[in-house]
Amino acid sequence: MIGFRLTNLLTNSNLYRKTALSLFSIIGLLYITGCSGTNKIPDGKRLYTGATVKLESSEKIKNESALATELTAVITPQPNKSFFGMRPGLFFYNLAGTPKKKKGLRSFIKNNLGEPPVYYDSVNADHIADIMVNRLNNDGYFNSKIAYKQEVKDKTVGLTYTAQVTKPYTISSITYPTGDTVAQVYRDMAASQEASLLKVGDIYNLASFTADRVRVDADLKNKGYYYFDPDFILYKVDTTYNEYTVQVYPTIKPEAPEKALQPYKLGDISIYTNFQLGQDSIPANPPVRINGYKYYPDEESLKAKHLLPAVFIEKGKLYNRRDHALTISRLMGLGLFRFAEIQFKDSDSIPNALN
Repeated sequence: MIGFRLTNLLTNSNLYRKTALSLFSIIGLLYITGCSGTNKIPDGKRLYTGATVKLESSEKIKNESALATELTAVITPQPNKSFFGMRPGLFFYNLAGTPKKKKGLRSFIKNNLGEPPVYYDSVNADHIADIMVNRLNNDGYFNSKIAYKQEVKDKTVGLTYTAQVTKPYTISSITYPTGDTVAQVYRDMAASQEASLLKVGDIYNLASFTADRVRVDADLKNKGYYYFDPDFILYKVDTTYNEYTVQVYPTIKPEAPEKALQPYKLGDISIYTNFQLGQDSIPANPPVRINGYKYYPDEESLKAKHLLPAVFIEKGKLYNRRDHALTISRLMGLGLFRFAEIQFKDSDSIPNALN
């Protein structure tokens, strides 16, 4: 038993040694044959080797690593893949040359193993620097600057982007419209400000403003504003350069339609248990009227008293997206329907009401 194990280990050891020698032989061959990929660069061209990002600031940068990663993510194009100075993909691309046939060994090597060269003239460093400035602004580092430096070698060019990062701007105040003359929608917005994702003292961050717009929209949807949309919300920001602060003024864009600024109540509610997609006509049989609902059952459906506990929208109440979603969820949970849908239409007889 012991001798068998020892022999097996020795055999495996020899196998690993031969594999390693073969691997090093291949690597050596690639080096000798110009695996760096620079031997076939045309005159006037230089291979792009990629870029790095450096952050400089007179202040301690919060989450410096995350900020560097965010800026690095906008760098394009990606250079040819390399390791230990070798670029195997570029090597195989050059090795294949121009295949005469769509199929064959050369075509396979070029299309499956090869990687076309990425030249420096495909890089728009000024544009990338502008995007980096935009990202810094989004994170509250207003007035930051980006510079870049070329690292030119014989046939290659690399870049180093250096970000001069300013002190981040923080929120000093958040002021909602007030007064007896402001519309109810502004009051409803202000009523939820305790749940706001924007806090005094926080660093300005565009993502937080975007998320708060979604929060405000969800809150208004639960207060009857069926036609409201997060894109209607505008945060006016006033910066104070010397104090590195911003004052925030939530408001609504003037182009928002009037109906989006009005809360809607629920009018007539009709329930169809055998509704078909594309159906527009009302069933010929009269509905069963129960608890304010118009109920149109089919012959095999359950009775209204068993169905209505799963319905959370009620006539006369303000539209509420939470009740809307809960009703669909509970109806589907009964296991009786392939789908459940609630359609809302403006009432012809009641202003600011949905049937």
